[in-house]
Amino acid sequence: RGVLDTIYLRNGENAVRNGLNYSILLEIKDFEFIPDSELVDQKEDPEYLRIKREFEKEHAYYRPGNAIVEMGKNGLQTFTLEHANEAFNHLLIDDEKNPLFITRWRRDPNRRVVERLVMKENPDDGEFSIFRGLHYKTIDCEIDMDTRQKHEEHFKGLLSCVCGDDKIAFNYVLGWFANMVQNPLSKTVGTCLLFVSLVHGSGKDTVLKIIRSIVGPTHSAHHSNSASFWEKHSVLSSCAIFESVEDTGIDYLTDANIAEFRGRITSSLRTYNPKNKSAFQVDNKIHHCASTNVQFKIDDSDRRIFPLRASSRLVKQDWSEVYKRIEQPEYIQVIGEYLENYSLDGWKAHPLPETTYRTDIKDASYSSEQRFLRSESIEKGTEYSLEELFRTFRLF
Repeated sequence: RGVLDTIYLRNGENAVRNGLNYSILLEIKDFEFIPDSELVDQKEDPEYLRIKREFEKEHAYYRPGNAIVEMGKNGLQTFTLEHANEAFNHLLIDDEKNPLFITRWRRDPNRRVVERLVMKENPDDGEFSIFRGLHYKTIDCEIDMDTRQKHEEHFKGLLSCVCGDDKIAFNYVLGWFANMVQNPLSKTVGTCLLFVSLVHGSGKDTVLKIIRSIVGPTHSAHHSNSASFWEKHSVLSSCAIFESVEDTGIDYLTDANIAEFRGRITSSLRTYNPKNKSAFQVDNKIHHCASTNVQFKIDDSDRRIFPLRASSRLVKQDWSEVYKRIEQPEYIQVIGEYLENYSLDGWKAHPLPETTYRTDIKDASYSSEQRFLRSESIEKGTEYSLEELFRTFRLF
C-alpha cells in the first residue's frame, strides 16, 4: 500500500542486532520537498546572486538527508528545511513580497546540491568538503632554535612517560601521531591507542590535549567519559580527524560493543543520526585514542587496540606549570611542525608491535587454567597423571 509499517523497522533492528551484534534505530521521517511549480530561476537578480555566492562557500543542500549543511567555525551543522528558515532569517534580499534569501534559495533550481560529505582539499562536483586544515598551521610565531629544541624535548619526555619509557611503544606512538599530522586525509589507520595508568598524574591526558590543540577544535572531538562516546545521537566527531576519550570506564569496551567499536575505527564511512534530524554519512578519517585508570583485558587475537602502560615518574610533577607551557601557541606550532617533519621511514600501523605490557595484558585475558597450559610448568608431549597435573597447577 506504499506504507512502511513500524513492525518492519523493529524486525530490521533485531536482525542487525542478532547478526552483527550492533544496535541501530530505524525511524520513519517525513520528507519535505518543494513542488516544481514553485521553483524560480534567479539568474536576473544581482543582489540575490551576490549573497548566494557567499552562502554557498560554506552551505549546500544535502540531497540524501534532505537538509541544508553548513561547515563553519562550530564544525558541521545540519538544518531541516523548516529550521533553516529561522537560522538564516538574517539574510535578506530586496523583495517586498518575500525578503528572506533562504526562501528564494530553496526554490532556486541552480542552488548548490551535494550528494556526499567528504574530507578532501579539492572536492569533486556533488561533494561538500568539511576539511578546513590543521590548526597548528595557522600559527605563525617566530621561534629560535634553542626554544624549538626545548619544546621538542619536553614533548618527547611526556610521550615517553605515557608509553612507559618503552622504546618500542614510544616509536610506534610517535609515528602514529606523525602519520596523522602528515596524512590527515588518508584512511584511518584502524588502530586505537589506549593509555593506561592506575594512578592520576602520569601525563596521559596532557599528551592527548597537546594533540587536540595541534589538530584544532574543528577537527578534534573530546569525550570526558565513555557515555559521551557511545551516545547514539552524538555528532561531536562528525568532522573529526582526531578523537579522544578521557577516563574511560569498564563500559568503554565490552563484549556487547567491541564489534561496533572495531567498525568505528576501520570503516571508510561513519553514519550519524542527530536527534530529530535526518541521518548523514561522512568520510571516516578519525584517529582514535583513549585514556583510562582501570585495567582492561584485551583478547589475544585483537589487532586493533594498542595498550600503553604509563610510567609513574611524573606523578609529582607541577602540572599547572606544564599546562601553562603547552597552552602557548608557539609550543603547539613547534610540536605540530616536529610531527610534520618526523620521518616515517620503516613505520607501519600494522601489525601492532609486541611490547612487554601488551603481552602481559593479553595473557591476563586468559583464565588461570589457560595460562597454566600455555606456561612452561608442564613439558609438552609428557604424560601426567591427574594427581601430578593438579599438584603442578596448584604450585603454578
